[in-house]
Amino acid sequence: MGSKINNLTWVVLWTVAAVVATVLLLPTFRESKGGDPALNSPKGEAVGRLINRAFLHMKKRKTNPDAVVNAERLFRKAYDQSPNNPRILFGLAWAKASRKAPASDWKPLYRQAGAYAAEVAAWSYYNLALAEKNSGQYRLAIGLFQKACQFDPKDAECWYETGFCQHKLGRFGAAKLSFERSLVLDPKDGWAYYHLGRALHRLGQADAAEDAWKKAERIQPELKTELATLRRSLKPVAQPVMGPNPPERKPE
Repeated sequence: MGSKINNLTWVVLWTVAAVVATVLLLPTFRESKGGDPALNSPKGEAVGRLINRAFLHMKKRKTNPDAVVNAERLFRKAYDQSPNNPRILFGLAWAKASRKAPASDWKPLYRQAGAYAAEVAAWSYYNLALAEKNSGQYRLAIGLFQKACQFDPKDAECWYETGFCQHKLGRFGAAKLSFERSLVLDPKDGWAYYHLGRALHRLGQADAAEDAWKKAERIQPELKTELATLRRSLKPVAQPVMGPNPPERKPE
């Protein structure tokens, strides 16, 4: 009997040890994909510190004019040691784009980063799509936003931006579906209801549009001014027209 208990005890201990080892080593494995040094090595730890410092600088980019330059310098140092790390590739592209470097300097980095990990792919395609959208290339932006949504289908912002670009191209039915998908994921986004209402109005669904706008007002009362301007500009639903182009969202 005692032997059976001892054997059972060893089985339990080995099982627990295996689970603990998996939990501890899994982050290292993920970071190591694409040729990144293992993070438990001295080189890997040094690279990890550079990455973390660089992202901290990027978080301060709106208040510190030197933050982007400092972040790019750190990402570059990390890149020299680990050129296939998707986080480094993404961060380096982000820093270059933030300081308005030529697109040829950072777009390839986003694409390269997206080849390694699904999460980074979503970020990369999303940022590429934003660049195309901001330059008025809505058709290209839609394709890139849709790729980002494929990698991260639970990203409400990605569906919102897809709908915005579809609306710009007059694809009101598709825009309606994208805004509805965004609202399933983030039902407290007043701007998504605002633009959903605009799409519904263009589709001739005046009552549904008004319902969406009322929800937008309840969630974000500051939208009342925007909606008052929009409502004054709209003709009867028999001949609906798109109202004035509002800001996509209030500045952060």
